[in-house]
Amino acid sequence: MKKIIKIIGVALLMTAFTQNSTAQFKFNAGLEVGLALEDSYGMMYGASIGGEYGIGDDNMGITAQVGYILAPVDLPSDYINVSSSFLPIQLGYKYYFDTNEGGAYLHGQLGVHMFMTSYDFEYETFDRFDPVTFEIIYKTEKESYSDSSTNLSYALGGGYLINENIDLGLRYNIVTGTGGNFSYLGVRAAYNF
Repeated sequence: MKKIIKIIGVALLMTAFTQNSTAQFKFNAGLEVGLALEDSYGMMYGASIGGEYGIGDDNMGITAQVGYILAPVDLPSDYINVSSSFLPIQLGYKYYFDTNEGGAYLHGQLGVHMFMTSYDFEYETFDRFDPVTFEIIYKTEKESYSDSSTNLSYALGGGYLINENIDLGLRYNIVTGTGGNFSYLGVRAAYNF
């Protein structure tokens, strides 16, 4: 899978640098909001930075984006100190219907999502039997758990470039995994520098 991502990345860069048009690079930063399509996750939020290298006749671009998104998880009440987040790193291709200075566009992305999860949970276990009161005494135990994984991801979406600086985008992300796919809708409001 890593070889496929490397091949696609090299192909995108070769395409970008072999164009004879006036290419330009734009740096951007944005705020992210996501809605997971699985029941256990709540509303997600975060931030991202990226860049776009314009190619073609001002209506195409190669993109790169990295972000940090918090993904709250709904777990039973005995779970405490829950922390769930992911780091999406994606390369993409944008096609502008007009020009890269304004208007609607389509955007496809391919990359990885690095998931990070940690939580503590409490439970009661048998401690002893009190022979005087004939009661069972329990003690509270605590355990911690953390895990991380890196999974292939891809996204399809579009957006609207209000002017050269303000970019509003919507995408449908699918993150592949051994236990099944994770998908979410993402909205990004970005500022191009």
